[in-house]
Amino acid sequence: MTGFLHIVYSAFTIVFLATTLQANSTIVPVIVDVEASGRGVVEITNLRTQPTLYNIEVLKWAVVDGVDEYEDTRLFIVSPPSFKLHPGKSKKVRLRFRGKRGTPSEQTFRLIVAEVPSEVKKAAEGTSTLDVTLRHVLPVYVAPQTPGGPKLSWTITTQGDTATLRATNSGNQRATVVSVGLHPNPNQENTPVYANNSLAHVLAGSWREWQVKLPEGMLPGKAVYKLTGLNQTYQLANHE
Repeated sequence: MTGFLHIVYSAFTIVFLATTLQANSTIVPVIVDVEASGRGVVEITNLRTQPTLYNIEVLKWAVVDGVDEYEDTRLFIVSPPSFKLHPGKSKKVRLRFRGKRGTPSEQTFRLIVAEVPSEVKKAAEGTSTLDVTLRHVLPVYVAPQTPGGPKLSWTITTQGDTATLRATNSGNQRATVVSVGLHPNPNQENTPVYANNSLAHVLAGSWREWQVKLPEGMLPGKAVYKLTGLNQTYQLANHE
């Protein structure tokens, strides 16, 4: 069986917004694109009512057999790697990439921002609680020598009442998939049935899979996925 894949996406990034990742802090930007100089910067603001300690680190990020993997790296210098912010105050964190630039494919990392409240909050008379550490995880990208964007190809397999959609990225930059779903019947524009937890990054040279539970009597027809911004249609090959 073959069908059609309809996509909405921006070539290789999510819409850039200054976003509050948690009610306790804002971190801007939420995607770090390292400049040609090898430098990047994020600004962190403490929205808590008490001082907060921030610990910053960068990890190497890869997607292996559809799963995120992280490992320590010394390719980034973070300044400062740890600091305290008083309520309402902001701090810029500067990143310097000291690895090889201009590689064939985009290099991918994760910026880990751990926020640790420095004061105990009184939960009730005679008791107290300590806020747990919150970890924010932001993508960090080092551009390839010749940016070419993502090149996604899709396949579908079915087993019982479950369809599995796989996206393989043969391009040299990431694609960020916002949602993945299937229309109930071929050649119809019905409301799609979407996979749970659709949001995922398909890094250069990697693949991701999504599973869609098929309602009784449903035929996997057109498949729909969204990134942001640009409409395209792809032939969807079935490899059962």
